[in-house]
Amino acid sequence: MTSEIRCRIAPSPTGEPHVGTAYIALFNVCFAKKYGGKFILRIEDTDQARSTRESEISIFESLSWLGLHWDEGPDKGGPYGPYRQSERIAIYREHVETLLKTGKAYRCFCSTDDLESLRKRQTLEKRPPGYFGRDSRCRALSEADIQTKIASGKPYTVRMSVPLHDETISFYDHIRRENITRHLREVDDQVLLKSDGFPTYHLASVVDDHLMKISHVIRGEEWMNSTYKHVLLYQSFGWEPPKFFHLGLLRNPDANKTKISKRKNPVSLRWFRAAGYLPESLLNFLGNMGYSRHHSGMTEEETKNVETFSLQTMISDFDEKRISPTGPSFDFVKLDDMHFHYMTRLTEDQFFDALCARQKYLQSYFKGFNSLFVERFLRAEKEITYWTSFLFKNSLQYSREVFDKAGFENPKSAAEALKKFRKALSDAIETLHTVEDIKIFVKNCVDTLGITSKQLHMLLRIAITGSHESLPLYDSMVLLGLYRSLIRCDEAAQFLNSLR
Repeated sequence: MTSEIRCRIAPSPTGEPHVGTAYIALFNVCFAKKYGGKFILRIEDTDQARSTRESEISIFESLSWLGLHWDEGPDKGGPYGPYRQSERIAIYREHVETLLKTGKAYRCFCSTDDLESLRKRQTLEKRPPGYFGRDSRCRALSEADIQTKIASGKPYTVRMSVPLHDETISFYDHIRRENITRHLREVDDQVLLKSDGFPTYHLASVVDDHLMKISHVIRGEEWMNSTYKHVLLYQSFGWEPPKFFHLGLLRNPDANKTKISKRKNPVSLRWFRAAGYLPESLLNFLGNMGYSRHHSGMTEEETKNVETFSLQTMISDFDEKRISPTGPSFDFVKLDDMHFHYMTRLTEDQFFDALCARQKYLQSYFKGFNSLFVERFLRAEKEITYWTSFLFKNSLQYSREVFDKAGFENPKSAAEALKKFRKALSDAIETLHTVEDIKIFVKNCVDTLGITSKQLHMLLRIAITGSHESLPLYDSMVLLGLYRSLIRCDEAAQFLNSLR
């Protein structure tokens, strides 16, 4: 292990850059820079079906906007590149061969039907699901059987060979400051190399972290259950593992403390930027997530302003012992308060610079939809914010008078139509990707709901945008996101049911 502190962030370019990525990156930056180390950006793009260069560029732009700059990465290079996993496939295959030769991994020829049959058997036997070594027929295959199957063209994956003896595997978590232990019988034979020849996260992450000399792995607690497998891989290769820190997940401020996700909230860094949040305010807000700068040596004035700080201030007095393992609450009220703090301290010139920067950014945020605004720009009375404000509100203020324009007999019948539409949308949501997809879907709903096309379109327009006058319905749903459209349907139905 190198004596230099080296931390990394490794996002997948499979969609919008997530605010959780910035949260994890912030703590990696602070830890690395506090101790004079390096911060590395690695792109985990082995999911070839979903990874896009557009998403990768969005990651670069969003982290740079926040001021979370990296020392090594795909765009900057460095001594341990390449920094895109798709460009490191030969490296992973070489390391898989090492594991196969030493008996630490094996080829698995189980089909989808075989795996489904195993899952059903485990359910009947009330056992936890997973491909455990004791269930595997492939671990016992002879070399002759393996070569025969390969020669016949039978596809296979490569799985980790978890020891079958009843011992434990442990790692020390530096945030919880305790050893985390699990019995090996509870660790499944994880796929390391997929049938398409691409590595899984588990193999690629361990190989990359070792070869890139990552000294400290600071990531979300959702990876804790995978860390056992990673430690086994380090042992299989004969490598010393890095130190592990697992940050609490960002959670909603609801009673169940649910994990933030696109199914409930705006989570895209591009959304926060387009909504007008200053990078300083969002970064300061994230810096208060599960971390406290307060210490006994602070003066009264320092204590009073302890939650307001710059990135450089957080780096200079950063102490990893002040990180809480508890999942912090992502409270938009507190974020807005932080944003207000920073906005009110701008000079007039700085304010207009920020305003102009946001307007310019909206051009790229609404790429593909800008013609909608050109058609509606009649005078200054109705500029772009008039048509887009519904996108940047966490909830809308509805009125009975506006819903009356949908032409339903009473609010209860309108609420029932929304409830049925919401159920249909929820069932079909993963199949709808374009404006045209949504158009066809809504048309089919008209036929099944027993209401007119005009009624459904106006009802949805009001539910989703809060107004009878808006951007085209289908475009509005794409811009808002279908999961947030579901939430708007729920909120509108709840409002309608509250009316007498």
